[in-house]
Amino acid sequence: MTAVHPSHGRSEALPHTRATPYLAAAFTLVIILMLVVAVLGWIRVEALHSQMDHLTQRHAEKLDRMHRMRSIVRERFIRMSLIVSTDDPFLRDEYAQEFGALAREFMAARADVERLTTEPTEVALLEELRRLNALGTPIMVSVVEAGLEDQQELALSVLLDQSLPKQERVMAHIDLILDTFQQAYQQALDELAQAREQTRRTFLLTAMVATLLIFIIALNVTGRIQRQQEDLLSQVEVRRRAEALLRETQEGLERTVAERTAALLETTARLEDAQRIAGLGHWDWDIEHGRLHWSDSIYQLFGIERSGHPASYELFLEHVHPDDREALQQAVKRALADDAPYRVDHRIVRPDGEVRHVREEAEVTRDEQGRPVRMLGTVRDITADQAVQQQLWHLAHHDPLSALPNRNLFRAHLDKALERASRSGKKAAVMLCDLDGFKAINDRYGHAAGDQVIIHTARRLKESIRRSDVAARLAGDEFVVLLEDLGEPDEAQQVAGKLVEAISQPIALASGEVAVGVSIGIAVYPDHGETSETLMAGADAAMYAAKAAGKGSIRLAGD
Repeated sequence: MTAVHPSHGRSEALPHTRATPYLAAAFTLVIILMLVVAVLGWIRVEALHSQMDHLTQRHAEKLDRMHRMRSIVRERFIRMSLIVSTDDPFLRDEYAQEFGALAREFMAARADVERLTTEPTEVALLEELRRLNALGTPIMVSVVEAGLEDQQELALSVLLDQSLPKQERVMAHIDLILDTFQQAYQQALDELAQAREQTRRTFLLTAMVATLLIFIIALNVTGRIQRQQEDLLSQVEVRRRAEALLRETQEGLERTVAERTAALLETTARLEDAQRIAGLGHWDWDIEHGRLHWSDSIYQLFGIERSGHPASYELFLEHVHPDDREALQQAVKRALADDAPYRVDHRIVRPDGEVRHVREEAEVTRDEQGRPVRMLGTVRDITADQAVQQQLWHLAHHDPLSALPNRNLFRAHLDKALERASRSGKKAAVMLCDLDGFKAINDRYGHAAGDQVIIHTARRLKESIRRSDVAARLAGDEFVVLLEDLGEPDEAQQVAGKLVEAISQPIALASGEVAVGVSIGIAVYPDHGETSETLMAGADAAMYAAKAAGKGSIRLAGD
């Protein structure tokens, strides 16, 4: 009987016993590797989204400040124009105060942009804007001071010859800064996208390496199955745990990606809402492939539904006002053919018939041969801006009390009337009207009653002349009437008689019934002068002669 050495049975088990910790350690390393990759991937994704949110917020703030600066530059020029054009010193002072407030607001907005800007190129552009503003500010101040000192001609000359070019350079430089901001923002977004793609590739590569390691270990386990069943069961259990951990990690990553995707969609929706509130939409025209994309804000601006109405150039032209289509198409052709700047203001007609004013701006991208391949632009609703400009124009050219044209607008009407009379051979007449007894009403009943007399007189003037004639208020109780297409001076005297009769009628006020008269001086083109200055001077002299002759008198300049 042969004896068995006690160590003989252990000698076969030792290799398996030693291999087990190595396999467990390998699986542990794989699990740790996957956990590290998952955590680092999550941290990296979080960082990228945080950078994107921060970048978008800073970009939106900078654009907001720059657009506000652009608007302030335009508003400051409007205030200067109003200071130069108005004759009312109180309005000039009010406009000057608004001009100063806009200057401070401009510097505050510029300081905000400088605080948000760190890129050397953008900082240099802002320094150039500061320099341009420093050059233009003394000129604008001189215009305001000249306007406040009643040096209207000097103020207008400096405004048109010096300040306007400076303002245009500032506006062009602000547009350049906006383009630079947009390019830098797009470049930063591209870099973030590249970083995100690199993170995804790194994660996939690491997962592939981990999978390869698991495959190698699985091969080792498969070979050991033939020698020991216990090792097989142990390795299978380890493998099941590793696969469960991998599934859990993958599900966690998918949930994270889904959450970040939802956050990105929400951010995009907020940007769409911001564009909609601002009346701004963007479009992208792929010229090479004939594809056009509109943002939701454009559909809302045009008043049409996205569903069933794919974006197209024909659909766009269909909603452009018929009177503006030709000019718009010519602007598009110039931009595509000559690389000309594309900026067009036109009207659109919504399906309900509402007409709105919009401003389109775009830039053309060309290939290496110079052929246009893409056109990217924006559409902004400027209906409110147009209304404000029209209101400002009306305030600048009309008397606020009587709503009649003021002196400046009347002179413009007179110059055009003289040009028409010169071509047609017809006569034209200027009738200068000064109220009789108006000061006594002011002294007895107060300025409120005097204002009512002015309003009633203005209405009677308009009712007593033709629609083609012009009545204006020069100052105080002094009015002027322009008559066209006259045959003889007697026709002007007949109209003057109607005015005397109409204005002399009693006026019912809250404080009682009052009455005023009117003295009228008439100058006829070309009998008494061929320029607006000579006609106004002749009518003024005739009016003073009428005042001297007694209330309700009418005098011709030649009498």
